[in-house]
Parts: sequence; C-alpha cells; structure tokens
Amino acid sequence: MTEAQLTALLTELTALPEETEWVEFKHNNDNPQEIGEYLSALANSAAFLHRSTAYIVWGVEDRTHTVLGTKFKPRTAKKGSEALENWLMRLLEPQISFQIHEFTYPGQGCCYL
Repeated sequence: MTEAQLTALLTELTALPEETEWVEFKHNNDNPQEIGEYLSALANSAAFLHRSTAYIVWGVEDRTHTVLGTKFKPRTAKKGSEALENWLMRLLEPQISFQIHEFTYPGQGCCYL
C-alpha cells in the first residue's frame, strides 16, 4: 500500500464510531504476548464476520480515535533476541498471515497498521 492509501485507510478507520471486533487502536502498547492475543482475536473476529482484513493500529488513542503517533516500532521490536514479527509468525497457532505497514500520518508522526 502507498502512504496515501494508508493515510486514507487510517482516516476511514478513525471515523468509525468505536473500535470493532476487527479494528483495535493502540498508542504505544509493546507487550508481545498482548499483541499476539490481539492479532489472534482480530483474525478470528474478521473470519467470523466474513471480513477479509482486520486491523491493529499503533499511534491512535482508543477512546477518542485521535491520531497521536507512536514510539513503538513493531517492525524493529524484539521478543528476546528474535524479531517480534518472526516470533509472532512462528508462535501464533493457527498461523495468521499479517503485514506491518509503517507510515507518517500528516502532522502526527509515525503510525503502524
């Protein structure tokens, strides 16, 4: 996805009246166990609701949906000495296909989808 597409998607997601079974907003949550649990729950919910995609978004305050940016960098985070992304792919069962997109939301800094 291009930065413009990611920005448009984030604008669409933050316009939702509240988080859903397939959208979760986080500001700086960097707990690997919780991230794995969220990914699993979101994937299960998306499948149950016949949605092709679910989202966990870092850089958004969950109550107000205000884009704040984040200090957490999931693409470079580690669980022990292993890259977080690899750790999640290896341990989530059943295996979940996911992608991490980093982009800058205008005026708010770094966000991840």
